[in-house]
Amino acid sequence: DYHKKEFAISHLKVSNEVLEADPGPLLSEHTAYLNPARPDHNRYPVNFQDVVLYEVHLYSQSPINDSGHLSIPLKNFDRIDIYQLDKKSTNKSTAGSIVGITLTTAAAVGIIVAIADASKSDPTPAPSPSTTPSNISCSPQVYLADNDHTELQGTLYSGALYASLERTDYLPLHMSQPDADNLQITVQGKKEEDIFVHDIHLMQVTHTDKEQALIDRKGQILIYADPVSPEKADIGGHANASREILARDGKYYSFTNHSKGENSSDIILDFKKPTGISTGKLIVNAKNSRWSYYLFSQFKSLYGDSYPGLLQRKDKADPKKVLQCELDQSLPLLVSVKDRGGWKFVDYFPTSGNTRDRDMIMNLDLSEFSSSDHVQIRLQTTFMFWDLDYAGMDFSQENSFQTAILPVSKQYTENPGTDPAVRVPDDQSSIEINGGEQLRMEFANQRKAGNGLKNSYFLVGTGYYHDNTAFEGKPRYAELIRFAGKGAFDKYSRETFANLVKNLRDQSKTEIVSAK
Repeated sequence: DYHKKEFAISHLKVSNEVLEADPGPLLSEHTAYLNPARPDHNRYPVNFQDVVLYEVHLYSQSPINDSGHLSIPLKNFDRIDIYQLDKKSTNKSTAGSIVGITLTTAAAVGIIVAIADASKSDPTPAPSPSTTPSNISCSPQVYLADNDHTELQGTLYSGALYASLERTDYLPLHMSQPDADNLQITVQGKKEEDIFVHDIHLMQVTHTDKEQALIDRKGQILIYADPVSPEKADIGGHANASREILARDGKYYSFTNHSKGENSSDIILDFKKPTGISTGKLIVNAKNSRWSYYLFSQFKSLYGDSYPGLLQRKDKADPKKVLQCELDQSLPLLVSVKDRGGWKFVDYFPTSGNTRDRDMIMNLDLSEFSSSDHVQIRLQTTFMFWDLDYAGMDFSQENSFQTAILPVSKQYTENPGTDPAVRVPDDQSSIEINGGEQLRMEFANQRKAGNGLKNSYFLVGTGYYHDNTAFEGKPRYAELIRFAGKGAFDKYSRETFANLVKNLRDQSKTEIVSAK
């Protein structure tokens, strides 16, 4: 029985998001270095370096069947450890060497292994776990208590890390009982975060039960009825990602190609369009990848102990310039339309976080293509920064709809397990959530949908948040200077990914030890 037991694996391969391998006995000299006591600076005897420095440890909390062969879904792995020499500490040590863990994140298995073992020219679905481990998930997270069940809804204004990036977000809510009398919503972050929330409320949109409603990033309510799939989804002229984006099924295209002549990845969608139609609504279901969260955490660590100073400077910076920097690095999902002169940038989808897939919509002016029966749309971002599950276009005309604002009827701040809940005054529109606190809100549902109608709900909130993670050491200016130009983050993502894949796949002892 291999359940809750350490063992060695051989003949490893990854297929369809499942790791296949043959288990075997783990020699006693290898067991001493599992589950290290600290995340870094762990000592080991010098004569054991050939043991410690040539292994990769995969951890899973899920039961494993007693079998002569292992078949483990990638989403079941929640940690991977790769060891390398901590040269700075080793040089100061006379008793032995010190090992540093270079990576402890589910992204390593969930994304690195999956993509490393897939063809580079093919679309690469990323794992789609039902829940995202808290150490690799974005904030502020939104939960809905619906019919005695609490469900994660997504992330509110994800990526608004500074006051200069403050924005209003319109998060669609998924409800099993949309006509319940009372709705309970919780917003929370992590212990290292401060979250600033302004003017939070629910938007209720009533429309026909044969239609869907979404709100774009500018606050425009858009109704759609029958989206069409692209006839072709091109990711480099020689590969088609159509099957990955035809349905909301957890099969992703993860932007793993390299746009010709640019520092980005993309997908080109070719839609058949009714002639005479001059507008279209682009609908995507997507999320930021777990790799993006890991990558951005690595980037922030380059600032070392000067990171708090960066937050202060960014808070006071020109919002237009800070946003333009985000666009120059292709961190949002950029949208372009192909006209006679080539690709024309039209708008973007803001970062949505990696906690849950999210439906997003964009209204496109297609007057230039009114007489055409096709339109080409390009989605573009940094290498492996987004997971795209679905894309469609709706060309139908909108029917009428009604809206209502549901204000907060009661709200409390609470630090679970420590402090009692504190009632927030009804007239207080700005709230700060600190150190893992929760903002709990109740809303009174004022309108029931009539026959042939249904209600769609959106949590609307304006704000930003601070990540107060403490990074050690001095700023690494030589590495930070690389991010000055357009597309630098794409280069950083590709290089970082390539180095980690090399560590995982390379069978050469020399190269594993020397990898930085």
